[in-house]
Amino acid sequence: MKIGEYEQMMSYLTRRENFAEGSSAAAKEILSNFPKGSEINRTELIKKTDIDPSGLTKLLKKFEKKNFTIKKQPNISKGKRRTLIATPEFDKIAKAAYGKKFDELNDTLKTNINTGKITKDSITSFRRQKILESNLKNLNKVSQDYYNKDYLNLDEGRKQRVREERGFIDTTKIAREKIKKFTKNYKDKYNNKLPTKKEVIDGANVSWGSVTKAADEGIIKLDPSGQVESRMKPLNEDLLKLSKNKKVKEALFKGETNKLLKLTKNILKLDDSSVIEARIGQLASAYSGDRNVPGINTDKKIEKIIPNLFKGLENSRRERRKLADLQVGKSVGERTLASARQTATKSYPSIPYDIDEPLGVTSSVRRGTTPYGIFAQIIDRKSNQTVKKSYDSIKSKQEKILQDALATEDKKLIDNSVKEFNDTASKYEKLLNKDKKPESKKIKLLKVSLDEPKNTISNYKNFSKNYKKAFEDNYSKRGYSFKVPKDIKDAFTIAKELKNPKNVDKVVSGAEAGFGRLYSNPMADPALLKQGLKDIGTFGKYALQVAGTPLGVVGLTAGLGVDPTSSIDRSTLAAEAALAPALVKGTDAVTKNVLLKKLLNLGMSPKMAMRAARIASPLGIASLGGEAVYQYGKFAKGEIEKLKNMEPDERKAYTEALMDEGGLLD
Repeated sequence: MKIGEYEQMMSYLTRRENFAEGSSAAAKEILSNFPKGSEINRTELIKKTDIDPSGLTKLLKKFEKKNFTIKKQPNISKGKRRTLIATPEFDKIAKAAYGKKFDELNDTLKTNINTGKITKDSITSFRRQKILESNLKNLNKVSQDYYNKDYLNLDEGRKQRVREERGFIDTTKIAREKIKKFTKNYKDKYNNKLPTKKEVIDGANVSWGSVTKAADEGIIKLDPSGQVESRMKPLNEDLLKLSKNKKVKEALFKGETNKLLKLTKNILKLDDSSVIEARIGQLASAYSGDRNVPGINTDKKIEKIIPNLFKGLENSRRERRKLADLQVGKSVGERTLASARQTATKSYPSIPYDIDEPLGVTSSVRRGTTPYGIFAQIIDRKSNQTVKKSYDSIKSKQEKILQDALATEDKKLIDNSVKEFNDTASKYEKLLNKDKKPESKKIKLLKVSLDEPKNTISNYKNFSKNYKKAFEDNYSKRGYSFKVPKDIKDAFTIAKELKNPKNVDKVVSGAEAGFGRLYSNPMADPALLKQGLKDIGTFGKYALQVAGTPLGVVGLTAGLGVDPTSSIDRSTLAAEAALAPALVKGTDAVTKNVLLKKLLNLGMSPKMAMRAARIASPLGIASLGGEAVYQYGKFAKGEIEKLKNMEPDERKAYTEALMDEGGLLD
């Protein structure tokens, strides 16, 4: 820059004009008059126009073509650090970003403001804390509802889930409110005329499934004439068209796959081979009665054709699985099993775990034990796609051997087949759980039994009539059932329970811990059991505290001198039971662990124990316990002593055994 140009610039900068405070227009006017390549003194310009530093930075970018250079400000002058001058705008930014005046900040923070790195909208630690404090009440409410803890006491993963409300919003409820509101407004507008399903979907901006369910449950009524708008209409029309073609029907019931492929392609004018194969599988399921298509009557002869029919399809595995899902769901009065699987997996984040059916879906259908394909568990994908995949194939063959043995009515042959089946299940169960963390819930394979389902399915009494009938009818036809432990649930129950954020949190936490199987019963929860065993190890130190619980009164703590296995000592229980309400409260003083609370309250939950303490007389409590208390006390005393005396390896093995049975006290 020439001397004359420099003097001109300085003269312009130092001229006296009344600029509006913080006026970007003034700064823009000054920069517009600067010659190309001028050196800009940011400090002078800010002081002259009182423009916000960040605003000046943005403004300078608009003048990039002028190739301005910025004059460097010396950080140190004559041994002294440069002093940044506070402006009203700097004070505003400092207050918003750091909660202090500009002059109260250190040099680094001042520089950040001066250079525009920090603005009044920047999210600093101070601002983040302020935002948190203003919203802490709401965060604590959500946190307490789902975790029984204040927000600040959660780990970072749970804090994030609470902040993002991940899993805490009842999407079903929101969808229904939108559906009801739209339907009401529609009827008001059109003189009580009912909307069609498509009108509700489009108008309320909800899914097809949400509207269907709302209509099925009587929450809304739809115009019947609009039901043809169903998403199934194009598919059903295709299937009906195929069913009315004599050549298609003839090829279908003869199992002539290649002929069917050509006919379907030409009749429906399709090019995608996977869609063509899907239509053949769907047509077969319509004739078998597993898919409801108006105008197509069921014909059970198709059941013998289906296996050979699928062999000729490239995508036979997928189509066979789709049909099997339909058949399993239908067998117990539910929708396709695929819907439960999808609902469950959508409930939790993307993690390498699968919904696995212990007895296999296709295998169960193939062997005629279809209802048992409904049982499921969440296991790690690697195990599911390797060891479990191998077992599914072997299980199907061994079940066929058992069925052949039953047909002979040879008791020895039948017993050997049952033993072989169960031995194989045990062998693969060990392989599935090999190298898994000891506190992980055990992956299970179901054993076969010649007993009735009501005696082999642990949760039998909780099932609906449809489920019970399906299991009983299957037993009458096949002559055997499967042993289903209480922590193995049906897929539809898992899908329903995973709508609860508390249960989703268990799944996520288990996945983060690297467990082989996720989502177990609360009382058999690995984390609780692990902590419970640690707590048991501390009882020797706090024997007097444990004595102030129902468990302590029964005399299960070593060294207190009361032995529940002794009839003499048991005779004192009636007098000691008078302290029951206080004893139940005393459990909290010993441990916060749910498993241990149940142990200390003689197997009852704290809530149930307190209820019993309130309504029962001292003598009544003792008599209600009676021999049950004795047997429980005898058992628990032995378990505690056993755990105390175990070596680490023994305790690990024993823990796995406990979890196999669903937990120590479950």
